[in-house]
Amino acid sequence: MILDDYLPTRQGKPCFAHSRDSEVWVCLIEKAWAKLHGNYERTAGGAPHHASVHVAGVPSKGIQHKEHDVNALQAIIKSCDQRNYTMIASTYGHGEAVDSQGIVAGHAYSLIS
Repeated sequence: MILDDYLPTRQGKPCFAHSRDSEVWVCLIEKAWAKLHGNYERTAGGAPHHASVHVAGVPSKGIQHKEHDVNALQAIIKSCDQRNYTMIASTYGHGEAVDSQGIVAGHAYSLIS
């Protein structure tokens, strides 16, 4: 896939995915994903583990936190971390609502350690 260097911005900041450190790769991966699906709008929503299969080319599994108690979920995350699995957490909701801890509704986050 060929990507140009145009990234949609609003007031000088990326309109969609971005990193805290202004790393461009985040925007480029999202742009490639949007191009694969026709446009950015068609990529809204969905489960991040579905996208990771295509982006990373490795098997992926989604785990619903409601299906496990806190201790079981922590054990699963620890086991995956020990195996060096790439982990993604996502939040429910739509829009840009931000909770008291700075977590944005309807977004995906990388889990690191």
